Amino acid sequence: MRLRRGAALWLPDAGAAKLTMAGANPHGSFDLSFTAKSKTPYRLWIRGRAQCEYWGNDSVFVQFSGSVTSTGAPIYRVGTTDATVVNLDDCSGCGISGWGWQDNGWRVGVLGPLV
Repeated sequence: MRLRRGAALWLPDAGAAKLTMAGANPHGSFDLSFTAKSKTPYRLWIRGRAQCEYWGNDSVFVQFSGSVTSTGAPIYRVGTTDATVVNLDDCSGCGISGWGWQDNGWRVGVLGPLV
């Protein structure tokens, strides 16, 4: 699915268990695009909300078509099971409430790795 700028996506809770690994061809995936400058590190931020404030609905796997590490190795690529995770809950048991911005870091005050 391709989204236009300003669009929103909602994947309703289907009562399934929380995924522990990204899929190479996941159900319910969507594409967003932007033009990245070569050799420029980026920080990933997503604004989201967990349905019913439930921890099982609070995260997404994110993959990229051309992302690399600082040494040039492919990372978090579409079509693989490698992904970075954006989790609205800062830590196990921290709790979530309403809409919020979050990056791909884990723990309170910890920023995720640059992409």
